[in-house]
Amino acid sequence: MKIKVSSIPAAGEDCQEIYIPQVLDLERFDIKVNKPFRVDYHILKEGDEVFVEAKVRVCLEIICARCLDNAELIMEKDYRFVYPVKPTDTIDTTDDLRQEIILDYPLKPLCKPDCQGLCPKCGGNLNRGECKCIAG
Repeated sequence: MKIKVSSIPAAGEDCQEIYIPQVLDLERFDIKVNKPFRVDYHILKEGDEVFVEAKVRVCLEIICARCLDNAELIMEKDYRFVYPVKPTDTIDTTDDLRQEIILDYPLKPLCKPDCQGLCPKCGGNLNRGECKCIAG
């Protein structure tokens, strides 16, 4: 989102932006963002600084680190950015937002917290029931 510093009202402003994931390059080998997502912004200028609060809700398509199934995970996060500015500046929050979203990706994405993973013998998905292999 591009913010023109000279157009920020004294009381601040609320706005929103819809982001296309492919433009932001948010893909990782095990995490994808395939749906556009909305970011709600609150922007406030005080002196020579602009404060930007961003509320993000994005749907992640993951590959579970334990069972290798595909799953969806909703990531909701609030971010705060502070920019030192001059009255003639224009701020672009896009790259900062992109970096923060990627930094908040789970290290080991799981389809559910109690995922049972795969059988070490036959590779069967233990979330679907006990495997039929001889586990002994």
